Amino acid sequence: METDDRMAFMIRDDLRERTLAEHYDPVRGIGSTGPRQPVRVLGQTHYIPVAMTEDKEFDMRIQGLNKWKKLRCRHDFEYWCATCAYIHPKRGNKPVLCILNEGQRSVVAALEEDRREGRPVRAVILKARQWGCSTLIQLYLAWLQTCVSTGVNALICAHLKNASKRIRGMYSLLLACYPPELWEGTEFPALRNFEGSEDIKSIAGRDCTLMLSSCVNPDAIRGSDISLAHLTEVAYWRSSSSVSPEDVAQAIFGTVVYEPSTVVVLESTANGVGNYFHREWLRSKETGNKRAIFVPWNELSCNKRKPAGDAYEVFRSLDDNERKLFDSGMTLSQVYWRRCRRAEMDSDERFNAEFPLHDTDAFMANEFNVFDAFQIENLRANCNAGAERGGLAGTPPLFTPAANGRLAVWRHPEPGCAYVAAVDVGGRSASSDWSVIAVLSHPRGSDLPEVVAQWRGHIDHDLLADKAIEMARYFNNALLVVESNTLETDGSNAYVLEEMARKYRNMYIRRTFDTRSGRTTKHLGFHTNRSTKPMLIGNLIAAVRCGAYIEHDSEACNEMLNYRRNPDGSFGVESPLHDDILMTRAIGLFVIATEHPLLPPDFG
Repeated sequence: METDDRMAFMIRDDLRERTLAEHYDPVRGIGSTGPRQPVRVLGQTHYIPVAMTEDKEFDMRIQGLNKWKKLRCRHDFEYWCATCAYIHPKRGNKPVLCILNEGQRSVVAALEEDRREGRPVRAVILKARQWGCSTLIQLYLAWLQTCVSTGVNALICAHLKNASKRIRGMYSLLLACYPPELWEGTEFPALRNFEGSEDIKSIAGRDCTLMLSSCVNPDAIRGSDISLAHLTEVAYWRSSSSVSPEDVAQAIFGTVVYEPSTVVVLESTANGVGNYFHREWLRSKETGNKRAIFVPWNELSCNKRKPAGDAYEVFRSLDDNERKLFDSGMTLSQVYWRRCRRAEMDSDERFNAEFPLHDTDAFMANEFNVFDAFQIENLRANCNAGAERGGLAGTPPLFTPAANGRLAVWRHPEPGCAYVAAVDVGGRSASSDWSVIAVLSHPRGSDLPEVVAQWRGHIDHDLLADKAIEMARYFNNALLVVESNTLETDGSNAYVLEEMARKYRNMYIRRTFDTRSGRTTKHLGFHTNRSTKPMLIGNLIAAVRCGAYIEHDSEACNEMLNYRRNPDGSFGVESPLHDDILMTRAIGLFVIATEHPLLPPDFG
């Protein structure tokens, strides 16, 4: 029996190894990306891009080999890399021609598909470690400038200008080593200062420039004539009192026109959750406004290591997690490589952050994160952008659709269904916290609580109170729960809660017991403090872990990913991020778990 098992393992693993070892020859086009057509060149079959055969100059191939190569370079990025693009290797100092690895080819396939189809190329790339993503993007822009088009200007923007300079150094090496017989410029290839500027270089003979910038000075970018932009290590861009990563990205996107043959690529390794790069990654996945590209570690042939001893004995020693990876289709050498690299780190989480298998691995939380990233992704499964937008008006309130309405409704009220409306009170100015009103259905039987509607904005507190009452009435006179902290501490708005109770009967009331007098006192609203907040968050953690409620707003999941337990035991997020949506879920679910909202409370 063991002999049969050994033989079955060896056959299965060998088949996988041979599949991974598929031949790649970018000079002949074997294994290259995109639609290709076989042609005979010098007695060999080459697989060239279909677009090359449709070029009006295609017959130039009969006039000389160099002219054939130049035409091929204009249409075949992978061929150009393998024949013209010299780079510094990971080991050694002598420049070598760039043969793209699997991860790089995966990115090229996505970018080139958009370019071939005439779409503006927009992508956000989540990198794992050490597979040459930054090198690839810079080579791709260099190819567009030196081979495909003249007069096309490019920008490199990094978190530090020195990082931009290192990338520009790759460009200098490329031009210094460029095969002269394949250069298509009117002058010898070189980078030169443009009008005396150290930060802008012109490319001799191609009528184009390469601009360096950093994320600390977006004003230098505005008004520039840029068609190609490379934003690198975006997760490490820092906010300051005068500029944020969003400001820099907005300046770049506003400068590059949204037309075919333009390129904007954001790439970075992950650096925690909640920052601009993480939010842009999630938004791109959700809306498709950019290509969201991720290359897992097992798609890179460098990430494998054959066991030195008996492979079958190593296979038998796999733990449950390793066996799942093997059963999912990985080779033993890949699983063994993971075992060796994992041994260098103190936890699976740290390995997953360095070598992610899924994009959620890359954004794995640190020890201060409150919610588990994988559990949040399970919660996100029901999130969608399909809410009806509009507002409420009239008596009784009726829903009126409006494309720019701040009220989002995923489910309108159903007869006989009970609801809880939770209100987190923010400020009036655009720089203050948001005010959020979230309506959750109160479950019956085996049903789960569900977020059915939400309003979010900046508004005066008395107007927020009226809007909350309006939404509570629309949802079958929902139990209205207002976080009272802001209203109780702001003297100018102390009357708001009393006014709400006068206008609307089904208000949440908390009770406090005075041990000295032995009396119970009633208070309007839910007060969040060092005593009650851990209960709220603890209940929400359990709900997320168990999938005990249905979420429809992806931004709620984003806030959970960024939520921290600070060293002093308090909860919160780093500025300028927010937790207002999260708090409405925490309050609403806690009240559902501890109160019965079907009957108005005794307010006498």
